[in-house]
Amino acid sequence: MPTALLDARTYTAPEQAIWPAHIVRADAIAAALDQARAGAPGPDGRREMLAVHPSSREPGLGLAPATSVAFGVVRPGETTQRRRTNAGSFTMALQGTAIAEVGPAIHSVGPRDCWNTPGMHI
Repeated sequence: MPTALLDARTYTAPEQAIWPAHIVRADAIAAALDQARAGAPGPDGRREMLAVHPSSREPGLGLAPATSVAFGVVRPGETTQRRRTNAGSFTMALQGTAIAEVGPAIHSVGPRDCWNTPGMHI
């Protein structure tokens, strides 16, 4: 099994491809949210659409390397399963009102309210 440590004195990182700028237009976001709103939620109760850069490849599709962006819809009366990831997340409510649970804290949120969920927190 190879070692998990590299000698930084002799290691040179490979050249990385720079992704060009990519704009996700408001009309595309609105259409994706309409599609999510109309469909059934996933097994975790979520209705999410991922913004994916054209240069992104599996695994780890995202808007930029190491950056995931999701647009989601929670319909009245719905709840989602809590989830934990290694990365922190930033969330913004665009419309409506909801209850957001971050760790032991419970927050009432409305349009344009934002919150951060630190990595490894549910």
